[in-house]
Amino acid sequence: MYAISEQDNIQERDRMKTAYFRRYGCRWTELCRLPYFDPTTMGVIDPMHTFMLGLTRTLWFSVWVKGGPGGDRVMLRGRTETNERELDLIHALLRQFEMPRWFARLPADVGYPAGGNLTSNEWKALVLLYGPTAIPLVLADAAAECSEGLAPGQVPRVPHEAAANFLKMATALKILMRREVTEQDLVRAILLFKEWFEEFVQIYGSKCVTPTFHWLTHMAAQIRRYGPIHGFWTYLYKHLNKVMKTYRTKNHGGGELEVTFSREWKHKMMIARLSAALVKQDEDPMGKEVALEIQKQTRDQLRAGTLAEMVQQDGVGDESRAEQRRCVADGRSQTSSLDGSQLPGLLHWYRQHRPAWDLRRPDEYNTPEDSRFLDDHARFHQQFLLQGRRIDTCPQDKPNKSDSLVVMRMRPRLAWASELRSVFAHKQCGETRLFVEVTWLKPLEQELTIQGVYLPYPELEVEFWQYEKYLAPDADGPPAILLAQLLDGVAARCAVEVEGHLVWVTAGISLHISYRMTRL
Repeated sequence: MYAISEQDNIQERDRMKTAYFRRYGCRWTELCRLPYFDPTTMGVIDPMHTFMLGLTRTLWFSVWVKGGPGGDRVMLRGRTETNERELDLIHALLRQFEMPRWFARLPADVGYPAGGNLTSNEWKALVLLYGPTAIPLVLADAAAECSEGLAPGQVPRVPHEAAANFLKMATALKILMRREVTEQDLVRAILLFKEWFEEFVQIYGSKCVTPTFHWLTHMAAQIRRYGPIHGFWTYLYKHLNKVMKTYRTKNHGGGELEVTFSREWKHKMMIARLSAALVKQDEDPMGKEVALEIQKQTRDQLRAGTLAEMVQQDGVGDESRAEQRRCVADGRSQTSSLDGSQLPGLLHWYRQHRPAWDLRRPDEYNTPEDSRFLDDHARFHQQFLLQGRRIDTCPQDKPNKSDSLVVMRMRPRLAWASELRSVFAHKQCGETRLFVEVTWLKPLEQELTIQGVYLPYPELEVEFWQYEKYLAPDADGPPAILLAQLLDGVAARCAVEVEGHLVWVTAGISLHISYRMTRL
């Protein structure tokens, strides 16, 4: 290492910096004076720019929409005067999506010049949710159409391998973007990425490769060194920049602009923290009502989401992570009687998990004198918080259930989706538990060919279901009444015609992956 003192002249400094670069392959920084600093190892590659603005944008826009450097192989074509093509099919699917309100929506004309440039949040939504759900279906249909009448030796515009190749990339990125990552996860993610890259070169050619592809190979080492990417990526600060652009600065200068930003940001954070704290408490009903109204009237969803995420991450270590895992009731509540469909399910749960209590139905007669009866009253809530996200209850006849879809991972190959009907706190024998009543979607009776493409990638949590069909309470499957803490996350859903059948396709959005192999 070169020691550069303050007495060295400018020419000598430049000469030594140049020699340093030629020897070590990196630029000089004052941090290099530290004996333990290794710029090659300790220089962090930002995951946000690598994943979203780099890898995803290259595949979607540069390769699929523009057709690569030469523009000779456009896979997602735009509409003509008479026909709608691949981009329009994707737009049709996007319009049908039911997803949580806090998740980013893509522009109506994404892929066209009128759609504009996507933000990092929208690129993230594309690779985690919309892409794995919609794009493989469109690519599979396009590949089947391109293979018809193909001359021997002719390369199809859309190869059959394109759909599965994209799912490999999406799976690798979703694993790397988890908040909790194991060594086994890292090994699988990097293996999937390497397989994806080899297939990418075979499908699209080496001319479509960018330096971003290589940077991702270092991501596993960074995660081992610094922890999950949420601790060192610039994703949240990208949102913060957009939030600060909305502040009124009144043309301040000379250092006043920074003070204005600081004061405005502190004011917004104080309101966000105060409302978040008031919503979770029950001692001050008026304060809770005011906080609920503040959150309800917030129109700027981007700003509210950024502030909420900043407040959620403004914690200390394990305490903050424990808060994200908590499942708590939220919103207005009232005490009501359990109806005829809820009583049997709740009684079944207690008999299965608390058999020593030997509970009886409230309307059961001819029982011993010392019998215990199930309390037929509970405290019902309109919402509950799961992993820091608010989920609403909804009746079955509600047209749009975007904020009421939840998912539970039953086993590695099945993420079972359902609609949330009710949330209630039930007290029995001095113990209070939070239960949910859900209506599970009904699996397909016959497996579709496209499902085989998704089978090797359970991390994407993409499943197919019968359209507008629900599992009967007494059918073989998960119970309709279960503990709220067993739910793994929220889900998104869209209706699509696949192989001549109208089906529901769901995609789970789980922060933490777990499997329910025990009794529910």
